[in-house]
Amino acid sequence: MKANDEAARALLEGLLVGRPAAADVAVRHRGGHPYLVIRNEFATVWLGIDVSTTGVRIVITDAETETAIALDPLELEAISRMSHRDFDELILERDPGLGET
Repeated sequence: MKANDEAARALLEGLLVGRPAAADVAVRHRGGHPYLVIRNEFATVWLGIDVSTTGVRIVITDAETETAIALDPLELEAISRMSHRDFDELILERDPGLGET
């Protein structure tokens, strides 16, 4: 495993230190790279850290479709300013059935 992967694995595992074991979050390896698995009844995503010569990015992958996006710090900062209503609109656009009661 490369040094960057070792650092990423240590960081991801550090996020779980002191937390009770849960079936909805775990550190796994895929293709030799560590990632954090987060799931609920609606979705499962993999979170990874990509460290390259162009900088550090968080990689979010939809486990079902394996569609991924790598976000840099500026993009992550922009997401932090979004409201839950903004996310609701994105989710309903993707899966209109989730809005039905």
